[in-house]
Parts: sequence; C-alpha cells; structure tokens
Amino acid sequence: MEAKRESAEGGARRSRLGLWVSELRPDQWLKNVVVFAGAVFGLQLFDPEALLLSCAVFLIFCGASSSAYVLNDVMDRARDRLHPVKRFRPIASGEIAVPAAVVASLALAVAALGGAARLGPDVLLITAAYLCLSLAYTFGLKHIPIVDVIAIALGFVLRAVVGAAAIDVAISPWLVLCTFMLMLFLALAKRRAEIASVEAAATSRPATRGYSLDVLDHMMTILVAVTIVSYCLYTLSPEVREKFGVDYLYATVPFVVYGVFRYLTLTAESSVAENPARAVVADGPLRLTLLLWVVAVVALIYVGGRGGA
Repeated sequence: MEAKRESAEGGARRSRLGLWVSELRPDQWLKNVVVFAGAVFGLQLFDPEALLLSCAVFLIFCGASSSAYVLNDVMDRARDRLHPVKRFRPIASGEIAVPAAVVASLALAVAALGGAARLGPDVLLITAAYLCLSLAYTFGLKHIPIVDVIAIALGFVLRAVVGAAAIDVAISPWLVLCTFMLMLFLALAKRRAEIASVEAAATSRPATRGYSLDVLDHMMTILVAVTIVSYCLYTLSPEVREKFGVDYLYATVPFVVYGVFRYLTLTAESSVAENPARAVVADGPLRLTLLLWVVAVVALIYVGGRGGA
C-alpha cells in the first residue's frame, strides 16, 4: 500500500510539473533563436565566447518570454475559459492558482534581469525594455488594433538587438528593418487566423474587432513585398558587401521569397497562423527552406567571405 501511495504521489508531482512546463510554453522558445542573429551576422558564429554569450542571452529571454506568457494568461483567464482551445491552459482551467502564477511570473522576470545584469548594462537595459514592452502589451497594447501587432514585432527586434549587444557587435539597420517587417507580417497572420476562426470569434480580444479580413489581407500583401525588398536591399548594400567581403549574399533571396510565400499560403489554415513557431517546425517545406537559408548564409559569409578568414 505504501508503495502504491508513493507511486501515486510521484505521478501527481509529475503531472504538476507537466502543468508548469506547459504554462511556460517551451514550444514558443523557438522565437528566441533570433538572438543568435548577432553572432551569425557579426562574424562570430564560431567564436566560443560569443556563442556562449548568445546561448546565455537565449536562456535569459526564454525566462523573460515565459514570464510574459504566464502573466498574460493570468490577465486573460476569464476570456480563455470561453475559448475552445485556450480553456485547457493550466491557469484558465484552474489547475494552476492565480497567486502561484503571479509569483512564478515575477520570479522568472527577476531571474532574467539578474542574468542580464551579469552580461552588462546594455543587455540589462534591453531585457528590461522587453519586459516593460511585454507588461504594456499585457495591460493595454494588445487591445489596440495595429499597435498590438507593432508591439509584437518590436519584441523580436529587441531579441535581435540584445543578441548583438551581448557580444558587442553592430547590427545592420537593414537587418533590424527586415526583422521588424517579417514579424509584423507573422503577427498580422495570427490576427487574421483569430478572426477567421468562427469558434474563437466570440472570445477574441477587443483588438481583433478592429480588423477585417480584407484589410488584413491587404496589410499582409504589402508587408510581404516590403519584407522581400528590404532583404534584397540588405544583401545588396555596400555596407554589407564590405563587412562580409562577399558579393553574392543576394543568392539567398530565393529562399526568403519562397519561405514568405509558403507561409502566406499556409495562413489559409488558422491552426498554422495561430502558432507561427509550431508552423515552422511542423511544415516540411518551410523547415527545409529555413535550413537551406541558414546553410547558404553561413557558407557565403564564413567560407566565401571574411568570416572564414
């Protein structure tokens, strides 16, 4: 009997751990790989110290983003309970108590700031800016049409900037612009999926009611064009050619074009657009395109350019 009781208690503990793991949303940590852009485009991808610092920033932003997710779920728990999918989230379902969730969110934020402080004032400042942006989003910005998606895109820009700051390299304004435009496109695709979902329409946040499918389609079309043009200009800019010592970075443009168009095609499926990170992992062609783009960029910069010097 004692053994059975211990086994049951162990199972309960594992179940409790599983709830917290689910609440922290580790599947969304894929978004934080953007912090490695600084090492890749700063010609320090194979520098052990730079790579270690980038990994540290990645972990810091995993904690910071999870802190934001937990707090956001606390604030949205009433609406989430009416959602066909979100009602199963641990906080919405009542499996994780609100006070415990608030404490966990605060602890994650403090840990992220503590880790950032050890990497220098610039990293600390950017991490704090990200957490402040997340707070502003949770408590108001997510309810304002257009402002909500801009806030999401800026979160990714901060990820790219903090990765460069951690290893003390300059990040190209073109790369910042490309990141902003691409993430703005993904955020709009997510909003479109929320509106298109008949089941979720009644429980959607106020901001989605400020959009229409036609307007979102026009916005996304514009952003696809701007994103591709921005990346083309980045690969052709004299500054980039001088920095990398390679004239053929534009050879990676077809991968970007296909990847963006492929995702645009997939947005017809609401389940894909509602979770961009999962879509990249789940869709074979998109995953292969991303891999080929990374390989092509690394090969051109580190084998054919100054990165291999």
